[in-house]
Amino acid sequence: MFLIRHNREGNTPEVTAIIYNADPEQAETYDIWTDQAIPPTEDIPGMVAKLHIQLDSKILFYNYSKPKTWEDNITELQQQQQVMKVAIDDLILGGGEQ
Repeated sequence: MFLIRHNREGNTPEVTAIIYNADPEQAETYDIWTDQAIPPTEDIPGMVAKLHIQLDSKILFYNYSKPKTWEDNITELQQQQQVMKVAIDDLILGGGEQ
């Protein structure tokens, strides 16, 4: 049996730690004890596997997602910059009008 720690987000949170041969004193409030085997990951090109647990059934499973690339980060920063630019323009140009 081993101890599962998770991020407590929703009914299927991401697993943050697996503690083998854990002592009962190591368990925290939201930790889960289980004896289910950890499933093997699938090798999906371009995807990253993150281990999750279903809280009601204690079943472990993987969610696969595409990692952000630097192009994605640049696009996101450009969008944020545009929002900030519009907000600053509104403050400068429309700030004195009531």
